[in-house]
Amino acid sequence: MVDIILGAGKRPIVLTVAEFGQMGPIPNTGRITSISGGQPSIWIQGLNLPTSIVAGAPNTFYVNSLMGGTIKKLFY
Repeated sequence: MVDIILGAGKRPIVLTVAEFGQMGPIPNTGRITSISGGQPSIWIQGLNLPTSIVAGAPNTFYVNSLMGGTIKKLFY
């Protein structure tokens, strides 16, 4: 986990930077997960080393990436 924000209904939205292997973080394994009723639900996966998430308009999030210095606008 690298960042967490509260979504609609104070539901936690968790940003995971990557899965880790023997050589460190594995590219394109970052994801956004929502927690509802104590159960995780993966919203988006395949992100490349994301480091921060910000909520925009309803169902819109901005995620920046360490690799390439990009900012992605994501809809859910």
